[in-house]
Amino acid sequence: MEFTGRKRAPLHLNLTPLVDIIFLLLIFFMLTASFVEESALKLELPGARHGVKEEKREIEILIGRDGTVYLGKKEVEIDALPRILGEEVKKTRERVVIIRGDKGVDLGTVVKVMDAAKGAGIRAMAIATEVERQ
Repeated sequence: MEFTGRKRAPLHLNLTPLVDIIFLLLIFFMLTASFVEESALKLELPGARHGVKEEKREIEILIGRDGTVYLGKKEVEIDALPRILGEEVKKTRERVVIIRGDKGVDLGTVVKVMDAAKGAGIRAMAIATEVERQ
């Protein structure tokens, strides 16, 4: 027995709006994600009220409370710092150094690092601080 009647049109699921929403969500999360670079050493930076945030990539030197010195994420001896900085300057052609020192670090260590940087041909140095909340 065969029934005659209306034939139904085949159903098709339209995925275009779903794909559009997925792409919009992907773009949203890519733009709002924060990319944080972890430091090699946990530092407590000293505070400053009148500071400017630097966005440019410079050579970064970290000085720990105990006097350990890091060039980027690699620990270096303070006596070898002028030679290693000279090689880094030749390699990257960057002549700006950011010194990130713990607020409890000995001033003599900071002076030695600054002297090593000058000896390597560094033209400018800055000391990183955190903004103090009033």
